Amino acid sequence: MKKAIIMLLAFTIVFASAGCTNSDKQQPEKTESSGASGITEQSTETESVRLTEQYFGSLYSSSSYSITTDMTVKSNYSPTESSLYHLTIAVDNDHQQAMLQMDIGDHDSIHIIIKDQKSYKLDDQNKTYTVQKYEDTITSFAKIYTEELYLGITEPLELIDYGEEKSDDETLHVEKYRMTETEQSDDTIDSAYVTYYYKDKSPYKEVLETANGNTTFIFKEINKSISDQTIFKIPSDYQQQ
Repeated sequence: MKKAIIMLLAFTIVFASAGCTNSDKQQPEKTESSGASGITEQSTETESVRLTEQYFGSLYSSSSYSITTDMTVKSNYSPTESSLYHLTIAVDNDHQQAMLQMDIGDHDSIHIIIKDQKSYKLDDQNKTYTVQKYEDTITSFAKIYTEELYLGITEPLELIDYGEEKSDDETLHVEKYRMTETEQSDDTIDSAYVTYYYKDKSPYKEVLETANGNTTFIFKEINKSISDQTIFKIPSDYQQQ
């Protein structure tokens, strides 16, 4: 099951999961503008809010949480085309269960529930499901679709820019990181960057950029508790295959 999930991840965000080269550490310096990024009003690193570390560190350490995003994947090899996804990941550490729901455009979907050391793959269109033994942990499952999607991961990222950016008469806090993996798994990728945008100290948008293309996440909803436990249950009218 884990292998299938990782292959799915590679398929859905193929240019988001490759490693990057190391680079010399840089400390952000005070400047009025960061050029192409459009980030202004910089300060020293010790004065940075570092919302990525604070917010997601608190979220992932909570007993339960859920994240819903819209995700757009664009390839530099087909600049006029893009793939759209709607992704929800829910994790209940207290009861060792998790749920993934991914809608792929308007024509396909993936629905997985992990509990009782089993994985349930649901076919919502035909109201059927299959069951397999799940030998990994809920934490490992969650990390594939959270930290390994770079949703708030702070290591091994290097902060290179931060500040404020105006958007639609709103002020967004922005933090830009360089990925600094120790091994390079794809010779075509020289560097990769992930930029987080926060509105009122809550995640608003994330942009992951690599040599192959970019992935944009729009955060639709984030909860630090899960009140609806039915999302971890197999509907009674579904038949096992």
